[in-house]
Amino acid sequence: MKLNSHYVEKPWGRDDLPPVFTKADGRQIGEVWFDSSDEKLPILVKWLFTSENLSIQVHPNDEQ
Repeated sequence: MKLNSHYVEKPWGRDDLPPVFTKADGRQIGEVWFDSSDEKLPILVKWLFTSENLSIQVHPNDEQ
């Protein structure tokens, strides 16, 4: 299965992505998302690229 890729700009992103990714062309890319269009296997993988340290974020539901 091939995953679809989406480049997401963020203020803390980078314009110098590793060679395996498409060039940022001056954009501040903070995340590259890879997702499946297959309803049987819904999956989302994110690569984060930061120019600054980021805090760890947790978003538990009411039960957790």
